[in-house]
Amino acid sequence: MRSLFAVLAAAGLLACSQEQIRSTPVTSYCVPIEDGQLYEVENGKLVAVAAPAETNDQTDPAGPEQTINRWLSSGGFSWLTVRPRSSFAILTGSAPSEVSKQSGLGAALASIANVEESADWIMVDAITTPDDDNPVGAAILTLPISPDPSTCESALSTAMSDRRIEFLGDSATLMDANDDLLNAIAAISDICREHRIEIAAHSDLRGSQQTNLVVSQNRADAVRSRLIETGVNGAGLIAVGYGESEPLDNRINEAANRTNERVEFKVSVR
Repeated sequence: MRSLFAVLAAAGLLACSQEQIRSTPVTSYCVPIEDGQLYEVENGKLVAVAAPAETNDQTDPAGPEQTINRWLSSGGFSWLTVRPRSSFAILTGSAPSEVSKQSGLGAALASIANVEESADWIMVDAITTPDDDNPVGAAILTLPISPDPSTCESALSTAMSDRRIEFLGDSATLMDANDDLLNAIAAISDICREHRIEIAAHSDLRGSQQTNLVVSQNRADAVRSRLIETGVNGAGLIAVGYGESEPLDNRINEAANRTNERVEFKVSVR
């Protein structure tokens, strides 16, 4: 059996370049010489063409972000946008009311969980309302791809503004009410993972110095563990308990105790 090339040559049919196609008389033809090659008729000539890319009709060509946002928009939450960043889903937009925001958060949670590629994303609230223009995750939206230590520390301070990490009584057990705040702190820490992030825990002036030092160290360790569990690389996370050594208020009363008992974040070059 003769090869395909031999058959074509005997028939006077050979593959041509595009330049040859333009200059070849209409009585000649350009055809492929490779098995499986597609061709089409152009100006009375057979012209080799590229095969179309194979597609899988069962696969949504959109990524998880586009799919989720399409669902949210069609569900009546056109003001809400999900923006993935690493393993976090930053929820942005301006909700018309707090009720609408809570409904949007629920819809986003369900949508994210319903897409295999995003099922493990951790939601961070950056949605504003008429009564709240500084949601816990707002600072994340200002961070560039590779922020410097000063920018990272500023973002952490903004997230903590008028907020505090709460513990159960005098223990180092984190309260569930911290989840939204700690998720935002984790997202910022993940973006700033190239730097050294110190988790500084402080106590009030009640009790012995040694007890306060131990409690504050345990609390710093608890926050560090929580951030690592959320997906932050622990290599740059340093937990330090300062006890009562750096009070902001030297009095001993309810207000002073609450001011002194705190967790702060310091960022520096690693």
